[in-house]
Amino acid sequence: MNVERLNPDGIVSISASVTTGMEDVAATEVKSKILNTSDKHAVTAKQGRVYFKATKKSLSDLHSLRSVDRLYLVIHTVENYVYPESKVAAEEDLSKLASSIDWDSVTQFWRYNLPYLKARSRQEDLGKKPSKKRKVKESAHDVLAGDNSTDDDESGNPMNGSHKHDDIPIEMTALPIVESKAPISFRVSTNRVGKNQPITSPEASYKFGGKIQDITNWKVDLTGYNLEVLLCLGLNSLEVTLALTLQSLHRRNITHFGITTLRPTTAYNMLQLCDIQPGDVVIDPMCGTGAIPIEGALEWPNNFYIAGDIVKAAAKRCRCNVEFLDENVMFGRKFIDKTNRKNLLLDTIRWDTTNLPLKSSSADVIVSDLPFGKRVGSKVDNRKLYPAILQEMARVTRPETGRACLLTQDKRTIIRALSALNQFWTVRKTLSVNIGGLTAGVFLLKRTKNSVQRPHIDEHNSAD
Repeated sequence: MNVERLNPDGIVSISASVTTGMEDVAATEVKSKILNTSDKHAVTAKQGRVYFKATKKSLSDLHSLRSVDRLYLVIHTVENYVYPESKVAAEEDLSKLASSIDWDSVTQFWRYNLPYLKARSRQEDLGKKPSKKRKVKESAHDVLAGDNSTDDDESGNPMNGSHKHDDIPIEMTALPIVESKAPISFRVSTNRVGKNQPITSPEASYKFGGKIQDITNWKVDLTGYNLEVLLCLGLNSLEVTLALTLQSLHRRNITHFGITTLRPTTAYNMLQLCDIQPGDVVIDPMCGTGAIPIEGALEWPNNFYIAGDIVKAAAKRCRCNVEFLDENVMFGRKFIDKTNRKNLLLDTIRWDTTNLPLKSSSADVIVSDLPFGKRVGSKVDNRKLYPAILQEMARVTRPETGRACLLTQDKRTIIRALSALNQFWTVRKTLSVNIGGLTAGVFLLKRTKNSVQRPHIDEHNSAD
């Protein structure tokens, strides 16, 4: 098996996980912020992943990406890999692979990455006292398989917004950074695609991780690790990567969670699709905890955002999240000096989405995560709700230039509603995305030139 040598001081291959279905959106951000190129071949998109070249000098920019969940250094990859027929032969192949990798170079790049590596934490546990450390097992026999954390890309995470949180304000300081001289404690996580391989995920992790420990003398720590090696056994490929993030980059902004809380990374991708321009008025009429307008106010600060919801608790959570970010600048906005900070250009309101207290043609962009009809509402209710909100959205957006990006798992209902209201909306693009294991749709809409009248409000406004 030929293994290319990793050059940690030169150009390396980076893999980033992203919401499945939004790979092209993430590729656009990578090309503009990391590669400074418009070459469509500069980034390779696969299911739930984007691959590109980078250097150690770009690590700071890598960790500032808004569209991706986790970052990985590609150590070794084999396309068209033929798995041995027997389990013994497969284990021997993995041992040979571990022996041929230059782990000193891997360690060197890992240390380059340490200043940007945030310690693992759960946002819902911020401000709580840390629990007592578990007793660490240091035997190679304890290297287990599978990354069971919820930080992976959305092709395997729990249902979108499965977090639960009380409406209690949270105190927080900056997340701790792993010390540069910290000894290495590691674990191996194996992801197996399909069942054609002669070896299981636990067996692969045990063999591969045990060999790594024999070579490097690194300490095995399944919970308090600071280095994670990921082994992916594809259908006809094999890949070894080093995790450059110990937790997903989507763990930002939100400290007060609801029943369904959208990932900020997914929110960013939806906003990016709308091509937001300076001065745009952006509205999320069903904001929930405010992931979409908060992400927009942080990334596109030269606009004004309005977040509203009919549910009192949801509007309260959104307001609490905004207030928390205004008070804790370092949590959400690395680029704002605390001494010269400005509050987010975002207002929250409680309103009825089907009867918005806004003038006609007053908004430029609408971005919203609609109720799927599972944990919130029902698909029966959606049959009346979707047409009503689409018509009201059409009324408040500017004809011809207005845009909307809507996420829902109830695709049949929204397609019927859009068909009935095609005089107001045209569908520019649809994406099939994986949200917590559910196949949902992202609908990018463009406002037509036809106006929508609501006499009892428009007449009153014209009289003023």
